[in-house]
Amino acid sequence: MHVESNGRNIHLTAECPADITTCELRIYSSRNHTIPKLSDPSPRDPNPNAFHFRRFHRNVLYPVVDVELTDDTEGVLELSHLLLGTWTMNPHYYPQEKTPLTEQITFPARLLEHWENWFCYNDCNLEPEVFYLRKQLTIDTASIQHTIALLSDSWQGKLELWDTTHDEPRCFAHAEVKHEHPVRPANTARDLSRESLLFALEGCLEYIAKSQQSKTDSPMSRATHLFYDYDARTFRQKNWLWTHGPAILALLQAADQPEMTDIFGADRLKQLATDLSDVTLDYQVADTDHPAHGLILCRYDFEHESEKLYESKYSPADGLFLVGWGWIPMYKATGDAKYLEASRRMVSATGELLTIDTMIQQDYFGVEGIWKNFTMDESGFGMEGLADTYLQTGDERDKQIATEYLKQLTDYLEREDGLWDRNYHRHSKKVEPFVGATRGMGWAMEAVTSAWRMGLGDVYLDKSKTMADFMLKHQHDDGCWSFCCTKPKDAQGISEKGTALWSVLLYRLYDMCDEQKY
Repeated sequence: MHVESNGRNIHLTAECPADITTCELRIYSSRNHTIPKLSDPSPRDPNPNAFHFRRFHRNVLYPVVDVELTDDTEGVLELSHLLLGTWTMNPHYYPQEKTPLTEQITFPARLLEHWENWFCYNDCNLEPEVFYLRKQLTIDTASIQHTIALLSDSWQGKLELWDTTHDEPRCFAHAEVKHEHPVRPANTARDLSRESLLFALEGCLEYIAKSQQSKTDSPMSRATHLFYDYDARTFRQKNWLWTHGPAILALLQAADQPEMTDIFGADRLKQLATDLSDVTLDYQVADTDHPAHGLILCRYDFEHESEKLYESKYSPADGLFLVGWGWIPMYKATGDAKYLEASRRMVSATGELLTIDTMIQQDYFGVEGIWKNFTMDESGFGMEGLADTYLQTGDERDKQIATEYLKQLTDYLEREDGLWDRNYHRHSKKVEPFVGATRGMGWAMEAVTSAWRMGLGDVYLDKSKTMADFMLKHQHDDGCWSFCCTKPKDAQGISEKGTALWSVLLYRLYDMCDEQKY
């Protein structure tokens, strides 16, 4: 077999034995050399043995699909050490009956997703042997030619052609494929020059574009994956839709930068922002009888104890975060009223939820049909959407909802020193105390800065300064914060997201008060 590749496609050519009229192409990605499962402990876990002693009657394997799926593609998973049990593939996307486990399981393309897949099963003895993709080819001439579209510009693996004409399958051609991962040159400058910032922005935009779900018949088509798993070398969790907000805003702002439009094109950046916005609109609950009507499906989570093995979660805070970072900026950039109307529905739904308890709800669990039993400090970031919607509408009702939303949070979580405690637990009526979580502090800071910018009073400027001053005392010399800001990096590690978040918030506070220290 001879293979050629341009980094995005593999072209294969092979001579075919004269007595073969059909064959099977098998595609083995190196990303599936080791198929991780949910119960695997991380080698960086300070207490990895804790996972070994957990009860895992139900588990998940995560096979990777890193080539373009076509209708005639199948996935094949070979297993060992089976006793009893059943399986489903990506049940959060494709509801299906549970099927008995066998040593070899075949999946049609319609059940598979690009990149991360969830193979859910309930036999704790199971071990994966191999996962590959296959396609049936009809042979018309003595030479086979076929093109495989890649999702990765660093694809590695092997291709095999198998005789399916005769009763005894045999491999008659194979080839190894290896692309070196293109290494982006490092930015050695340690300054905040325009050149340095544009270099970093280019990398961010490239990531957003690469991480978009390209399978057109996926329920999450056009969504962007939440993160890239370096160990498994795959994108993960495209269903955390609320996290699209900062990506949408980044794309819109980049479309105004000539250096970025020269690289990506303004139309492409705007189309990406539209894609990410519209897929989230598709998941706003329209049914007025639904307990979470007006909210969006914010994410799916794996639930070990659930028969379905997943939970669908709807959160007013997460949805409002998306409104502030994504939908309102889209409305301002495009003038399309659908983004403002969806934002107003979200705000109105939040207003209704404020009346059912003394504290705003955190998450509705759609599978189990209950609300979460605690509310976190991160609900503070819902004020982003409340503020931005009010600043567009000027509607007094929107202002009242924002005021009550913040009051419910601060009544339970705000401390005398101006910082916020971590959680309010409904079942015990107890407040979980402040732990110095850098991100959690940031979500509270979003609340008070948003309250100030929507005109709820200068007291919120003072509250913003109090939080920022506390964080500045705990900022490390290199500019970062620990995961818990009051603890050393050696014990906690760096809070990458928290550091980025506080960079944004300190710039925001500087714009609010013009004090150079921020």
